[in-house]
Amino acid sequence: MTICQFESPAEAGSPLWQAGRDRFLEAGRRAQTLTHPRILPVLDVIDEAGEALIASEYVEGETLESALQSKRLSVDEAGAILGQVALALDFAHSRGVVHGDLKPAAIHLSPDGQVKVADFGVSPLAHWDTGRPVPLNRLHEFLSPEFIRDPASVDGRSDQYSLAVIAYWMFTGQSPYGQDGGDPAAAILGTEPAPPSRLDQRLPASFDGPILRALDRDPARRFESCRKFVAALGTESAPQSVVIAGRRTRPAIWIAAGLVPVLAVAGYLLLKGKSSQPAESKISEAAQADLVQQAAPPVIDRPAAHQTAIKPSPTDSSRPTPFGNPVADLPKLPQPPPEPKQPLLPVIVPTRQPPPPASSSSYDIQVFSRDKPLTEGQHFALLDPTYGEMAFGDLTAIVTGTNAANARDRLSIEWSVSAIKHDSGAVRLKEKSVYHNQPSPGAYEVTLTLNGRPIRHFSFSITP
Repeated sequence: MTICQFESPAEAGSPLWQAGRDRFLEAGRRAQTLTHPRILPVLDVIDEAGEALIASEYVEGETLESALQSKRLSVDEAGAILGQVALALDFAHSRGVVHGDLKPAAIHLSPDGQVKVADFGVSPLAHWDTGRPVPLNRLHEFLSPEFIRDPASVDGRSDQYSLAVIAYWMFTGQSPYGQDGGDPAAAILGTEPAPPSRLDQRLPASFDGPILRALDRDPARRFESCRKFVAALGTESAPQSVVIAGRRTRPAIWIAAGLVPVLAVAGYLLLKGKSSQPAESKISEAAQADLVQQAAPPVIDRPAAHQTAIKPSPTDSSRPTPFGNPVADLPKLPQPPPEPKQPLLPVIVPTRQPPPPASSSSYDIQVFSRDKPLTEGQHFALLDPTYGEMAFGDLTAIVTGTNAANARDRLSIEWSVSAIKHDSGAVRLKEKSVYHNQPSPGAYEVTLTLNGRPIRHFSFSITP
């Protein structure tokens, strides 16, 4: 778990301090809504006893900042990182969330080659008071020009600018503003970046145009999205995972605010109790006993006159027990005389008329990823720019029908992933049924049931 604590240069308790604290907590709550494979999840936003903390998932590995300090990345490695970061940024922008402070320290590289972007909207700069100038000690070279000129105007294109600065670093090994790090604001607002291929002749000249366009000081002249910027570089064919060759990643804990002792924060979280701990996946002994009891056949309490003696088999009666043979020791009960046989009479059992045949041919099912219709048997990647990049509620199904559909029919849709039922619910004709779980890789089957009987199946698959 990683911890970020609110900090402000204003006096604690002052209106300016309180306003910044409120913005910090609100940014954390917005970040909690971002559910994406390339975004580091926010686990909890803590606002108790004067503390303002944001707890994020722990990532084992290292940051991009650490990787760039020790080696130069290949074009394929850099392209894979840029592609995954662009997916995360565009997803957040589609949800109305701007990172605001993207830099290599906020990009985590896990040992399995996956990239996760952290610190969405919760860094000190991201929630900075837009009516006040940013102090010089807060500025860094990955900020956009509009952040320095007018922080209130920052939108998703500001994150694209920061991503372009990161791309420049990875491809050339240096900043687009040269080696002078004295005044970041003056460099960002006044330096014209050189074409990357001029700094490294091994780079294709096709990189120059897209990078310099994303670094344009006018946001209107940049790309429409981060994904389009990366696509213009031609690195889309790079593998969608990155393993830094020749190096072993090491565990790293990122703490955005270094003023908080880790032990103190850990102790504070422990005092919150166990309510925030994930539920134990194993079934307790009491639950197992309850399941066994549910699986056992029911005991029927009959009157004594209707009790039927069960005669044990010879094998059972001869089996020795520590208490003797209780079956063999039972007294012999007198057998009742046989009843006279009566002639068999026909038994008339009233039968219920079968229901009319279900109008199964009147119904069909359509499945969508967001607003894109899927075809039967289709498969696509989880991060596919057209069908993937999904969140809660992005998989839906709609039941269609003809005029012959019976208004009294009971319709239901079941969602199964890799043969495990995940979601189900009643649905009406032409009504949208939502899959209420986070989409993940697997084989999906959507089943339409009519009056409790399956009548339609729709299958597709999502690959990692």
